[in-house]
Amino acid sequence: MPDKDKREEERDAAPDAPKTKRRLTPAEIMAFALAAVFIAAAVFLAVRRFSSGDLVFKPTSSTAKTVETEWVVNINTASAEELMMLDGIGEALAERIIDYRDEHGGFESVWDVVNVSGISRNMFNKIYEHITV
Repeated sequence: MPDKDKREEERDAAPDAPKTKRRLTPAEIMAFALAAVFIAAAVFLAVRRFSSGDLVFKPTSSTAKTVETEWVVNINTASAEELMMLDGIGEALAERIIDYRDEHGGFESVWDVVNVSGISRNMFNKIYEHITV
């Protein structure tokens, strides 16, 4: 026991001294490895998804101190799946948007989307902050 008291005195005398290092358990190593894989996959998918320019992050300032990030869908290039991310746009309406875009050579402005059958002014008011051309 006297040796233990001597070690405690030495540790207390040097509070900035590094504590004893311990080895990570196999479970901890596996947890770190899995976290790294998940992070790498998330970054890969984000880069792949947003590199096409269909979805764009548009920062908008709501107050002087905070900045919110909104997502925006380019209705001239978006796929049906991306269009279906918009509030109230289902599979059939997304296909009608794509058909209209193909028939008319794209949308000249976001307002043109109301020419698509099934998109009313109320629907447009729900989605206009999230669309661009």
